[in-house]
Amino acid sequence: MSFLYPTAFWFALTLPVVVACYLLKRRRKTELVPASLLWNRFLAENQANAPFQKLKRHTLLILQLCMLLLAILALSAPFFRTHRFASEMLIVLIDTSASMQSTDVAPSRMHQAHEAVEEL
Repeated sequence: MSFLYPTAFWFALTLPVVVACYLLKRRRKTELVPASLLWNRFLAENQANAPFQKLKRHTLLILQLCMLLLAILALSAPFFRTHRFASEMLIVLIDTSASMQSTDVAPSRMHQAHEAVEEL
C-alpha cells in the first residue's frame, strides 16, 4: 500500500493534544450522600468484578483517537499499486464504420487495424 499524500501523517502529532485535553479536563467532584451508603459495598463489588471497567471509563477518548486516526488515514489517500503501471497500459480505439470494411487494403482495413494492434 502506498499513500498519495504521506505528509498528512504529520497530523498524527495532534493525537497527544487530544490525550492532553482529555487528561486536563475538570473532574466532577464526588459528593457523599447518606442515602447512597447502602449501595457503596454493592457498587464496589461490581466494579471489582468488571474486567473492562478502566477501559469503559476511557471509551470516549478511545473513540476520539480512532476517529482522528481514520481521518488522518483518509487524508493520506492510500492506494494499492497494481502490477501494471499506467505507462504500461494502452487503450486502442478502432473505427468500426463502414469505411473500415473497404477492400482497398487486403483483406480489409479492419483486419489490418487488428493486426497492427496485435503487434503492439
